[in-house]
Amino acid sequence: MFSFGKLLHHPTIEGESQKPEKIHEKDEIKTTSIVSDELAFAGQPVPMATPAVKRRFYTELATSKYWRFIATNLTVKSDRYFPVVRPILKKYGIPDDFKYIPLMESGFTNKVSVSGAAGPWQLMPETAKHYGLLMNNQIDERYNLALSTDAACKYIAHLHHQLGDWTLAAAAFNKGLDGIKNAVARQKTASYYTLKLNPQAQHYVFRILATKEVVEHPSRHGFINKAAHFHYSIPTLRIKVNNSITNLSAFAKKHGISLQTLRAYNPWLRANRFDNPGRKVCYLEIPLLNEFYVPKVNAI
Repeated sequence: MFSFGKLLHHPTIEGESQKPEKIHEKDEIKTTSIVSDELAFAGQPVPMATPAVKRRFYTELATSKYWRFIATNLTVKSDRYFPVVRPILKKYGIPDDFKYIPLMESGFTNKVSVSGAAGPWQLMPETAKHYGLLMNNQIDERYNLALSTDAACKYIAHLHHQLGDWTLAAAAFNKGLDGIKNAVARQKTASYYTLKLNPQAQHYVFRILATKEVVEHPSRHGFINKAAHFHYSIPTLRIKVNNSITNLSAFAKKHGISLQTLRAYNPWLRANRFDNPGRKVCYLEIPLLNEFYVPKVNAI
Protein backbone atom coordinates (compact mmCIF):
# COMPACT_ATOMS: atom_id res chain seq x y z
CA MET A 1 0.00 0.00 0.00
CA PHE A 2 3.00 2.28 0.41
CA SER A 3 3.70 4.57 -2.50
CA PHE A 4 5.44 7.93 -2.54
CA GLY A 5 5.91 9.03 -6.13
CA LYS A 6 7.51 12.12 -7.57
CA LEU A 7 4.38 14.10 -6.92
CA LEU A 8 2.91 14.44 -3.45
CA HIS A 9 -0.55 16.03 -3.15
CA HIS A 10 -1.59 18.15 -0.19
CA PRO A 11 -5.13 18.82 1.00
CA THR A 12 -5.97 22.34 -0.10
CA ILE A 13 -7.81 25.21 1.51
CA GLU A 14 -8.65 28.68 0.30
CA GLY A 15 -5.61 30.59 -0.86
CA GLU A 16 -3.44 27.53 -1.42
CA SER A 17 -2.40 26.13 -4.76
CA GLN A 18 -3.99 22.82 -5.70
CA LYS A 19 -1.05 21.88 -7.94
CA PRO A 20 1.16 19.05 -6.71
CA GLU A 21 4.69 19.97 -5.74
CA LYS A 22 7.52 18.63 -7.86
CA ILE A 23 10.21 16.72 -6.04
CA HIS A 24 13.62 17.17 -7.56
CA GLU A 25 16.10 14.42 -8.27
CA LYS A 26 18.82 16.22 -6.32
CA ASP A 27 16.87 15.83 -3.06
CA GLU A 28 18.34 12.45 -2.19
CA ILE A 29 19.08 11.05 1.22
CA LYS A 30 22.73 10.91 2.22
CA THR A 31 23.55 7.24 1.78
CA THR A 32 26.71 7.68 3.84
CA SER A 33 24.69 8.41 6.98
CA ILE A 34 25.48 5.87 9.68
CA VAL A 35 22.60 4.58 11.78
CA SER A 36 22.97 2.84 15.11
CA ASP A 37 22.90 -0.94 14.87
CA GLU A 38 20.62 -0.93 17.93
CA LEU A 39 17.46 -0.45 15.90
CA ALA A 40 14.15 -1.66 17.27
CA PHE A 41 10.54 -1.82 16.18
CA ALA A 42 7.78 -1.92 18.80
CA GLY A 43 10.36 -2.79 21.45
CA GLN A 44 11.68 -5.72 19.44
CA PRO A 45 15.33 -5.54 18.32
CA VAL A 46 16.07 -5.51 14.62
CA PRO A 47 18.82 -8.10 13.94
CA MET A 48 21.19 -5.62 12.32
CA ALA A 49 24.13 -7.96 12.92
CA THR A 50 22.69 -10.07 10.10
CA PRO A 51 24.21 -8.70 6.88
CA ALA A 52 21.07 -9.30 4.81
CA VAL A 53 18.90 -7.41 7.32
CA LYS A 54 21.33 -4.53 7.53
CA ARG A 55 21.49 -4.34 3.74
CA ARG A 56 17.70 -4.31 3.42
CA PHE A 57 17.39 -1.45 5.90
CA TYR A 58 20.06 0.70 4.24
CA THR A 59 18.67 -0.09 0.81
CA GLU A 60 15.24 1.15 1.89
CA LEU A 61 16.79 4.25 3.40
CA ALA A 62 18.87 4.98 0.33
CA THR A 63 16.38 4.16 -2.41
CA SER A 64 13.78 6.58 -1.07
CA LYS A 65 15.20 9.33 -3.27
CA TYR A 66 12.75 11.98 -2.15
CA TRP A 67 13.18 11.79 1.62
CA ARG A 68 14.38 15.39 1.87
CA PHE A 69 11.04 16.78 0.66
CA ILE A 70 9.03 14.14 2.50
CA ALA A 71 10.84 14.39 5.83
CA THR A 72 10.76 18.16 6.12
CA ASN A 73 7.03 18.30 5.34
CA LEU A 74 5.90 15.19 7.16
CA THR A 75 7.69 16.18 10.34
CA VAL A 76 5.33 19.16 10.46
CA LYS A 77 2.38 16.85 9.92
CA SER A 78 3.57 14.43 12.57
CA ASP A 79 3.71 17.29 15.08
CA ARG A 80 0.04 17.95 14.39
CA TYR A 81 -1.33 14.42 13.97
CA PHE A 82 0.74 12.23 16.27
CA PRO A 83 -0.96 13.74 19.35
CA VAL A 84 -4.22 12.36 17.95
CA VAL A 85 -2.82 8.94 17.08
CA ARG A 86 -0.63 8.17 20.10
CA PRO A 87 -3.28 8.19 22.86
CA ILE A 88 -5.45 5.82 20.81
CA LEU A 89 -2.53 3.44 20.29
CA LYS A 90 -1.90 3.55 24.04
CA LYS A 91 -5.59 2.91 24.78
CA TYR A 92 -5.42 -0.38 22.88
CA GLY A 93 -1.96 -1.35 24.10
CA ILE A 94 -0.41 -0.92 20.66
CA PRO A 95 3.31 0.01 20.67
CA ASP A 96 4.02 3.65 19.88
CA ASP A 97 6.07 2.79 16.78
CA PHE A 98 2.85 1.94 14.94
CA LYS A 99 2.23 5.69 14.64
CA TYR A 100 4.65 5.65 11.71
CA ILE A 101 2.33 3.46 9.64
CA PRO A 102 -0.12 6.23 8.63
CA LEU A 103 2.80 8.61 8.09
CA MET A 104 4.43 6.06 5.80
CA GLU A 105 1.23 4.81 4.18
CA SER A 106 -0.41 8.11 3.26
CA GLY A 107 1.67 10.99 4.56
CA PHE A 108 -1.58 12.00 6.31
CA THR A 109 -3.04 12.94 2.92
CA ASN A 110 -6.41 11.89 1.54
CA LYS A 111 -5.03 9.43 -0.99
CA VAL A 112 -6.87 6.43 -2.41
CA SER A 113 -4.88 3.43 -3.61
CA VAL A 114 -5.59 1.55 -6.82
CA SER A 115 -6.98 -1.27 -4.68
CA GLY A 116 -9.49 1.05 -2.97
CA ALA A 117 -7.67 1.53 0.34
CA ALA A 118 -8.22 5.04 1.69
CA GLY A 119 -7.55 7.41 4.54
CA PRO A 120 -4.45 7.94 6.68
CA TRP A 121 -4.24 4.23 7.52
CA GLN A 122 -5.14 3.12 3.98
CA LEU A 123 -7.91 0.82 5.16
CA MET A 124 -9.74 -1.37 2.69
CA PRO A 125 -13.54 -0.96 2.67
CA GLU A 126 -14.27 -4.41 4.09
CA THR A 127 -11.75 -3.97 6.93
CA ALA A 128 -13.09 -0.51 7.75
CA LYS A 129 -16.69 -1.75 7.88
CA HIS A 130 -15.72 -4.77 9.97
CA TYR A 131 -14.22 -2.48 12.61
CA GLY A 132 -17.15 -0.09 12.74
CA LEU A 133 -16.41 2.70 10.27
CA LEU A 134 -19.28 4.17 8.25
CA MET A 135 -19.02 4.69 4.49
CA ASN A 136 -21.84 6.05 2.34
CA ASN A 137 -22.49 8.84 -0.16
CA GLN A 138 -22.25 11.46 2.61
CA ILE A 139 -19.35 10.35 4.78
CA ASP A 140 -16.32 8.08 4.73
CA GLU A 141 -14.94 7.67 8.23
CA ARG A 142 -11.70 6.20 6.91
CA TYR A 143 -10.71 9.86 6.43
CA ASN A 144 -11.49 10.70 10.07
CA LEU A 145 -8.11 10.38 11.77
CA ALA A 146 -9.40 9.57 15.26
CA LEU A 147 -12.04 7.08 14.11
CA SER A 148 -9.79 5.40 11.52
CA THR A 149 -7.01 5.11 14.10
CA ASP A 150 -9.45 3.46 16.48
CA ALA A 151 -10.43 0.96 13.78
CA ALA A 152 -6.80 0.36 12.79
CA CYS A 153 -5.88 -0.33 16.41
CA LYS A 154 -8.63 -2.93 16.72
CA TYR A 155 -7.31 -4.58 13.57
CA ILE A 156 -3.67 -4.47 14.72
CA ALA A 157 -4.64 -5.88 18.14
CA HIS A 158 -6.38 -8.76 16.34
CA LEU A 159 -3.32 -9.38 14.16
CA HIS A 160 -1.07 -9.44 17.22
CA HIS A 161 -3.41 -11.78 19.07
CA GLN A 162 -3.27 -14.19 16.13
CA LEU A 163 0.47 -13.93 15.46
CA GLY A 164 1.94 -13.16 18.89
CA ASP A 165 4.55 -10.80 17.45
CA TRP A 166 4.35 -7.05 16.81
CA THR A 167 6.67 -7.08 13.79
CA LEU A 168 4.65 -9.83 12.15
CA ALA A 169 1.48 -7.89 13.00
CA ALA A 170 2.89 -4.85 11.17
CA ALA A 171 3.73 -7.01 8.15
CA ALA A 172 0.24 -8.52 8.26
CA PHE A 173 -1.27 -5.04 8.24
CA ASN A 174 0.12 -4.86 4.72
CA LYS A 175 -0.01 -8.47 3.49
CA GLY A 176 -3.00 -9.75 5.45
CA LEU A 177 -3.25 -12.23 8.29
CA ASP A 178 -3.62 -15.33 6.11
CA GLY A 179 -0.66 -14.33 3.97
CA ILE A 180 1.67 -14.06 6.97
CA LYS A 181 0.27 -17.17 8.67
CA ASN A 182 0.76 -19.22 5.53
CA ALA A 183 4.31 -17.93 5.06
CA VAL A 184 5.22 -18.73 8.67
CA ALA A 185 3.77 -22.25 8.42
CA ARG A 186 5.33 -22.97 5.03
CA GLN A 187 8.79 -21.62 5.82
CA LYS A 188 8.95 -22.85 9.42
CA THR A 189 10.11 -19.50 10.82
CA ALA A 190 8.32 -17.01 13.05
CA SER A 191 10.68 -14.09 12.39
CA TYR A 192 9.71 -11.40 9.89
CA TYR A 193 13.39 -10.85 9.14
CA THR A 194 13.90 -14.39 7.85
CA LEU A 195 10.62 -14.77 5.97
CA LYS A 196 10.60 -14.62 2.19
CA LEU A 197 7.53 -12.59 1.16
CA ASN A 198 6.30 -10.73 -1.89
CA PRO A 199 8.36 -7.56 -2.59
CA GLN A 200 5.92 -5.11 -1.00
CA ALA A 201 5.59 -7.09 2.24
CA GLN A 202 9.32 -7.87 2.20
CA HIS A 203 10.10 -4.16 2.38
CA TYR A 204 7.15 -3.02 4.50
CA VAL A 205 8.66 -3.07 8.01
CA PHE A 206 11.93 -1.66 6.66
CA ARG A 207 9.97 1.26 5.20
CA ILE A 208 8.47 1.87 8.64
CA LEU A 209 11.96 1.73 10.15
CA ALA A 210 13.29 4.15 7.53
CA THR A 211 10.42 6.55 8.22
CA LYS A 212 11.08 6.33 11.95
CA GLU A 213 14.80 6.90 11.47
CA VAL A 214 14.43 9.99 9.30
CA VAL A 215 11.68 11.61 11.37
CA GLU A 216 13.36 10.94 14.71
CA HIS A 217 16.88 11.88 13.55
CA PRO A 218 16.51 14.43 10.71
CA SER A 219 19.83 16.17 11.41
CA ARG A 220 21.66 12.86 11.13
CA HIS A 221 20.66 12.83 7.46
CA GLY A 222 21.19 16.50 6.73
CA PHE A 223 17.57 17.61 7.00
CA ILE A 224 16.58 21.01 8.31
CA ASN A 225 12.96 21.48 9.33
CA LYS A 226 11.19 24.16 7.31
CA ALA A 227 8.47 26.53 8.40
CA ALA A 228 5.16 24.88 9.16
CA HIS A 229 2.81 24.29 6.25
CA PHE A 230 -0.18 26.65 6.45
CA HIS A 231 -2.80 23.92 6.68
CA TYR A 232 -1.04 22.11 9.52
CA SER A 233 -0.01 25.10 11.64
CA ILE A 234 -3.36 26.84 12.11
CA PRO A 235 -5.03 26.05 15.44
CA THR A 236 -8.48 24.55 15.23
CA LEU A 237 -11.63 24.45 17.32
CA ARG A 238 -13.33 21.05 17.73
CA ILE A 239 -17.11 21.32 17.68
CA LYS A 240 -19.20 18.48 19.07
CA VAL A 241 -22.06 17.46 16.78
CA ASN A 242 -24.72 14.87 17.62
CA ASN A 243 -27.44 15.84 15.16
CA SER A 244 -27.94 16.08 11.40
CA ILE A 245 -26.68 19.06 9.39
CA THR A 246 -28.88 19.52 6.34
CA ASN A 247 -26.70 22.15 4.70
CA LEU A 248 -22.96 22.06 5.34
CA SER A 249 -22.38 25.19 3.25
CA ALA A 250 -24.65 27.17 5.59
CA PHE A 251 -23.01 25.55 8.60
CA ALA A 252 -19.56 26.54 7.33
CA LYS A 253 -20.69 30.10 6.59
CA LYS A 254 -21.99 30.50 10.16
CA HIS A 255 -18.51 29.62 11.35
CA GLY A 256 -16.79 32.10 9.05
CA ILE A 257 -15.36 29.60 6.56
CA SER A 258 -16.30 28.06 3.23
CA LEU A 259 -17.50 24.52 2.50
CA GLN A 260 -14.14 23.91 0.78
CA THR A 261 -12.29 24.79 3.97
CA LEU A 262 -14.68 22.80 6.15
CA ARG A 263 -14.11 19.70 4.02
CA ALA A 264 -10.34 20.28 3.89
CA TYR A 265 -10.20 20.12 7.69
CA ASN A 266 -12.83 17.36 7.88
CA PRO A 267 -12.14 15.18 4.82
CA TRP A 268 -14.52 12.46 6.01
CA LEU A 269 -17.39 14.73 4.91
CA ARG A 270 -18.15 13.75 1.31
CA ALA A 271 -21.30 15.78 0.50
CA ASN A 272 -23.10 19.03 1.33
CA ARG A 273 -25.17 17.48 4.10
CA PHE A 274 -24.65 15.16 7.03
CA ASP A 275 -27.57 12.98 8.09
CA ASN A 276 -27.14 11.61 11.58
CA PRO A 277 -30.38 9.81 12.49
CA GLY A 278 -28.66 7.80 15.21
CA ARG A 279 -27.38 11.03 16.81
CA LYS A 280 -23.84 9.68 16.80
CA VAL A 281 -21.38 12.03 18.51
CA CYS A 282 -18.93 13.49 15.98
CA TYR A 283 -16.43 16.33 16.06
CA LEU A 284 -15.85 18.91 13.36
CA GLU A 285 -12.63 20.91 13.19
CA ILE A 286 -12.99 24.61 12.46
CA PRO A 287 -9.75 26.51 11.68
CA LEU A 288 -9.17 29.69 13.64
CA LEU A 289 -8.11 31.70 10.61
CA ASN A 290 -7.32 34.96 12.41
CA GLU A 291 -7.35 36.56 15.83
CA PHE A 292 -10.55 38.47 15.05
CA TYR A 293 -12.59 35.33 14.33
CA VAL A 294 -15.03 34.50 17.13
CA PRO A 295 -16.29 30.92 16.63
CA LYS A 296 -20.07 30.51 16.72
CA VAL A 297 -19.97 27.33 18.80
CA ASN A 298 -23.75 27.00 19.14
CA ALA A 299 -24.55 27.75 15.50
CA ILE A 300 -25.12 24.15 14.44
